Amino acid sequence: MKTPRISRRQFFKLAGATSALSLIPESVLAATRKPLIIPPLLSNERGRPVFLTISTAQATLSNSIINVWGFNGRYLGPTIKLQRGEFAKFSWQNQLSQSLAISLQGLQTEGELYGDLSRTLKPQQSWAPIVPISQPPGCLYYHACTWKNSAYQTYRGLAGLCIVEDPKLNVDLPNQYGVTDIPLILQDMQLSEKGEQIYQTDDYHFFGNRLFVNGQENSFFNALTGMIRLRLVNASVSRAYHLHFEDDRSFQLIARDQGFLPQAVTVKSLHLAPSARAEILVDLSQGGNAKLLAGEKQDLFNRIKDLFDPHILTNHLVVELRTMGLASAFNSPKHYQFPTDAPTALNSAIQQTRHILIDTEKATMNGETFDPRRLDIRARKGTTERWIIQTTNPTTFCVRGAKFVVSKVGKQPQSPETLSWCDSVYIPNTVELLVRFDEHSSNQFPFFYGAADLALVDAGCMGSLVVE
Repeated sequence: MKTPRISRRQFFKLAGATSALSLIPESVLAATRKPLIIPPLLSNERGRPVFLTISTAQATLSNSIINVWGFNGRYLGPTIKLQRGEFAKFSWQNQLSQSLAISLQGLQTEGELYGDLSRTLKPQQSWAPIVPISQPPGCLYYHACTWKNSAYQTYRGLAGLCIVEDPKLNVDLPNQYGVTDIPLILQDMQLSEKGEQIYQTDDYHFFGNRLFVNGQENSFFNALTGMIRLRLVNASVSRAYHLHFEDDRSFQLIARDQGFLPQAVTVKSLHLAPSARAEILVDLSQGGNAKLLAGEKQDLFNRIKDLFDPHILTNHLVVELRTMGLASAFNSPKHYQFPTDAPTALNSAIQQTRHILIDTEKATMNGETFDPRRLDIRARKGTTERWIIQTTNPTTFCVRGAKFVVSKVGKQPQSPETLSWCDSVYIPNTVELLVRFDEHSSNQFPFFYGAADLALVDAGCMGSLVVE
C-alpha cells in the first residue's frame, strides 16, 4: 500500500485548511454532531421469534439518501438479545436479488443449526432454525459470509450485534439497553460525491477513509452520570482499531467475544481487530464529556499527510459521551469479578497440535486456498487442541463454531486474569491458541476457520472444520 506523494503546493494548501480546522472552537465542532443511532432491540424472551428480513433499505451516510442493505428495512441489523436456557426461534428471509449466507459468529451450537456457507439462501428463500441457547453471556456478531462475496455484502450493511444474557448472573452491571448499555458497531467506508458506498479491494484488503458508528459519523450520546457499558463490534472488512479516550482516561475491560474475563482489567487503550467484540465500562461519575477515539494521536504534519492517503481515516471520533446530571461525590470504584472457566483451558489435556501459516499476500493457509469440496480439519467433540498460527504480515484469525483462549502471543504466555473465550484474535506474527470443540458438525454442515479480514476470506483464506 503506497501513500501518494505530496507536492509542495498541495502540502501548503492543505496545511492551511488543516490549521484553520484546528482553530475552530470545540463548541462549534460539537454543535455539528448528531445523536448516536441506537439499533432497535429484538429478544427471544418468553419464546418470541426473532424475525430478520434481509433486503435493500435507505440511509443517509453523508449528504443524501442512498440505497443500502440491511435487516428489517434498516441499514445494519437490530441488536438481538438471547436468554441463556431458552430456545431462539430465528426466521431469516432473503429478499435481495442475490444469494447470501449469514454467520452468527460466536454462537455455540451444532453445525446443522449454525448457518454459514452450508445454509446459503437464494433470493426469496428463508430458513427458520430453532436454536437452544446454552452458552455463557457474551457478544456475538452476525454478518454476511457468502462465498466470494462476504466482504461486499457485509460492507453494504449486513452486520449486527447479538447479545447472550444469563438471567441467573449475579453481577451488578449496567444493563439498560440504549441508556446505560450501548452498542457501538464500527465500520470504515469510502463514499462517492453522491454519498454512495464505494467498495474496491487493494491486495486482498479494503480500507475506507471515513469512520461510521451504528451507520453514522461524528455522533454523541447523552449519558447518565455514573457507569456506562459500551459493547464494541468491529464490523470493518479489514481495518483494526486502536481505541482510547482523548483525555487518556482509564476504563475497564470486562469481556471479549464469547465471554467475560475473570475480573475487570483497567486499561487506557484497546485493540479491536475485524470481527472482534469487546465490552468496556466507563466511569462518568465526575461529569463532563469523554470522547472515544480510534487511532493514534497525531501531530499537524501527519494529519496533513494523511489527507492524501485514501486508506487513512480522516475522522477518528467513535462517540462523544456527554454526561447529564451532577457529578457524584460518593463514588466508590467497584471490583468486578465474573464466573468463567476460560483460565482452566491452560490446564487442559491437548489432543493434538496443529500449525497454520497464513500468507496474506497469496490469501492462502498452509499453501492452499479454500475448496468447498475439501475437508481441512477433523477434530473430536469435547477435546482441546493447540493451534499455532503464523502469518506473513499482521492479520486477524477467527474460528466459527468453536472457541479458544490465547495462551501465547509470540513467545509471551498470557496471564490467566486476562483470558476469555474468544473466536477472533489479532496475529502480529505468531500466536498459540487452545481451541475447545464443544459442538458437533458434519461433512454436510461443517464449521469454518481462517482470516477474519473478509477480503482475504473471499480470496480463499479459509478452511472447513468437522467436529465428530
